Amino acid sequence: MPEQNPTPVTGRTDSTVTARDWAAVTALGLAVFTITTTEIMPIGLLQPMAADLGVSEGLIGLTVTVFAFVAAVAAPTLSSLTRRIDRRRIALAVMAVFVVGNTLTALAPNYATLVIVRVLIGVALGQMWTIVAPTAVALVSTRHAVRANTIAFSGVSIASVAGMPLGTFIGQLAGWRSAYWALSGLSAVTLVALAMFMTPVAPAGSLSLRRLPSMLRERNLRVTIIVTALVITGAYAAYTYVTPLIVDTIGIDADLVSAVLLAMGVAGVAGNFAAGAFLARTRSIRASLAALVGLLALALVLVVATSSLTPLVLVVLMVWSAGYAAIPIGLQTTVLRVAPTHREAATTIYSTTFNLSIGLGALVGAVAIDRAGSLAPTLIGAICAVAALAVTLRLPTRV
Repeated sequence: MPEQNPTPVTGRTDSTVTARDWAAVTALGLAVFTITTTEIMPIGLLQPMAADLGVSEGLIGLTVTVFAFVAAVAAPTLSSLTRRIDRRRIALAVMAVFVVGNTLTALAPNYATLVIVRVLIGVALGQMWTIVAPTAVALVSTRHAVRANTIAFSGVSIASVAGMPLGTFIGQLAGWRSAYWALSGLSAVTLVALAMFMTPVAPAGSLSLRRLPSMLRERNLRVTIIVTALVITGAYAAYTYVTPLIVDTIGIDADLVSAVLLAMGVAGVAGNFAAGAFLARTRSIRASLAALVGLLALALVLVVATSSLTPLVLVVLMVWSAGYAAIPIGLQTTVLRVAPTHREAATTIYSTTFNLSIGLGALVGAVAIDRAGSLAPTLIGAICAVAALAVTLRLPTRV
């Protein structure tokens, strides 16, 4: 049975949480969904974007890596520069950038313009990642903090398992530019929602840029960051190339891929919210994160082992999707638990690591699939996840 008194993730000290507060947290989740879908959308539109812009699919895929790396570099710099600014103002500014950026992407006449626009909105992404978790927690009372974090970061999981496939469907139906027009409209809706429901939020324990490295002297945070680097590198090496895995390795007809991805999306959403409920009930930091990382590691190992057994591997794909969706919730909650007095500084380091790992994972997966076939990225993902699980066991039971 899970233990009942979790290590607190600090929120407001008062116990009153209004409907508007939850609406604000939900708006943050919508923002995370929008920015994450924007980040990974080229994965599902490689062929039409490459054909229209006259470049290779690899160069289109590189825009995902560039986006992630820019966000990683921008996060600590902007976190320091904006450490005294109301988080509501920052959230609104970021979403305004995404409205403009997705519009310009839809209008991009050539590849160079696409890259420039992706760089600019990547900077905004880096800023957003540093404030989402601390802001979601600050909007509610302490006893609702894990739930708020789960809602806010559900956007990451849902974007990966549902947002990108939906955008791919729109792109296939009406052209890749239509997918970005849809993202522009969604960005505008999100901007309005944040403006309506989000109240001013003071910064939470930010540090200047030159003091950020000192945070890594804290052993538990350092271990969590290492786990993040390993598991996210592996997760994105594998998931970026899930479509070739489904078609070329498992042997599913290409026309049925969207149905498989949809089923994985449903499993991912379920995994996301199940992880939130689990984390809220579990006191042990080590056990809670190890359970989630272990689930992902087991699923990836089983995908490799059962790839020739179609009915069985399809079930395992659902488990993989659930574990994949649970990981961001587990990692971010662990970061807040091991660094409760410096939430934004710790989250800045975490988001930098997360985005660097996305870029690295996509690169490693690309090399693996080119050299060893469509199963190779999943194998690398399994190895990274197992290594991450081993490191997770160095976390304490509680802090």
